[in-house]
Amino acid sequence: MTQKRVARAVTPERIQEQLRKEIIIGKYRKGSKIIETELAEEFGASRGSVRSALQALEGEGMIHMLPNGRKEVVGFTKKEARDMYELRWTIENRAVEISWENKTLCFTPMLEVLKEIEQCAKELREDTNWYDLDIRFHHALVQVADNAPLLKAWEITMPTMYALLELNTSIDYKPRYISEFLMKHKALSEMIITRDEAIYAVLKEHITTAYAISEQVMERLNP
Repeated sequence: MTQKRVARAVTPERIQEQLRKEIIIGKYRKGSKIIETELAEEFGASRGSVRSALQALEGEGMIHMLPNGRKEVVGFTKKEARDMYELRWTIENRAVEISWENKTLCFTPMLEVLKEIEQCAKELREDTNWYDLDIRFHHALVQVADNAPLLKAWEITMPTMYALLELNTSIDYKPRYISEFLMKHKALSEMIITRDEAIYAVLKEHITTAYAISEQVMERLNP
């Protein structure tokens, strides 16, 4: 009997999350065939749940539907990871620019996440989900721009970025990075509030560093 890979409640979103990570780390390589019945058995889920997850991944460009109705993996390379981080930089850079064009800005969501980061850094809880905090902070940063299309573009990239950051933190994040994590996000929030032009260089370095870690992790997991 095939061993089930998911312990939590099996939903299409959970299956999608797991398959996304497995495609990114190269467990499913380019051209690999996807068989719904096999996945349904592995996940202990219905074919309908698997089909919904695969349709969502097809929308993300990770799976391709063949003319015969079968599905195969498009793959995810270091180039796709680099392109994803570059798109993230473009969106967040533009969000800062738009924010500063507005006379009134709402920083509350961003500051609320920062407060949570500060609390987690202070308590040093082992179960802290650092990549979730990172994603939420940058989501709030884009929200400051109050630009719906820009925010939507960022949210489209979020599932893949979430998977990449999860791999980053599971492999490379240690307690010694926590103070740096807090310092960087605190600096970003202060710069956007005070309209400090240095934020562009700091944000660029912040995202470039995250990409460098993702590249190393992908090389380690998929040599």
